[in-house]
Amino acid sequence: MKIKGVYAASITPLKKDFSPDLGSLPGYLDFLARRGCHGALLLGTTGEGPSFSTKQRTEIFKAALEVRQEWPEFRLLAGTGTPSLDETEGLTKAVFDLGFDGAVTLPPYYFRASEEDGLF
Repeated sequence: MKIKGVYAASITPLKKDFSPDLGSLPGYLDFLARRGCHGALLLGTTGEGPSFSTKQRTEIFKAALEVRQEWPEFRLLAGTGTPSLDETEGLTKAVFDLGFDGAVTLPPYYFRASEEDGLF
């Protein structure tokens, strides 16, 4: 599948205690779809992905799938990068097992002088 179209760098709805507002997420994604977005990237830098635990991220990814009940073609991308290779690997596997269309991972930000070949 080629990724094309308009994708939102999605925010993550939060409750007053700063925990993810899982109940608001599907409605927010529906809002994006109704305005012409073809998909969304969840938990990228705009969605504050590194601020959430692995468990919270997985719950967010599961809650996002509800948007496909009304918008089956809405593409979902997931920010799965963490400082832990093991956690990043587990989150990336989880999103593909859930049916997400892609994963976006960060290079290890603590390696300042890495060349492109090293990152790949």
